[in-house]
Amino acid sequence: MGGLTGSANNSVNPSIPVIFDNCWSAAHLEGRYAGRITGWDESSSENYPVSMSNCHAMEGKWASGNYERTDGIVWFSESELTDGTLLARLNDGLKEGMESWIAAEDGTPDFESRKEQEK
Repeated sequence: MGGLTGSANNSVNPSIPVIFDNCWSAAHLEGRYAGRITGWDESSSENYPVSMSNCHAMEGKWASGNYERTDGIVWFSESELTDGTLLARLNDGLKEGMESWIAAEDGTPDFESRKEQEK
């Protein structure tokens, strides 16, 4: 189980990269392979790399459920989830063509287009 995906695995077709970029998760998961970002990260094997860049995960749980991954991970505290800190970091990490993050009613980061869809 993972906050964003259950498995980050490209062993079926290694020519297709698995990339996580400028994302966040504060998921509270329990289980054998439970991680804030992904439950199973194939990067534990050098043959099938998974790219994580600017991935924000709440402190207290591994980002990947099957090993303690630290590269590409930016940890945040519970207070930083809603006080604007995480929101600022995500917007600082935007690349060309990426959508801006906005604060949802509870202060957590959300996609700007999602707010437009709810109108």
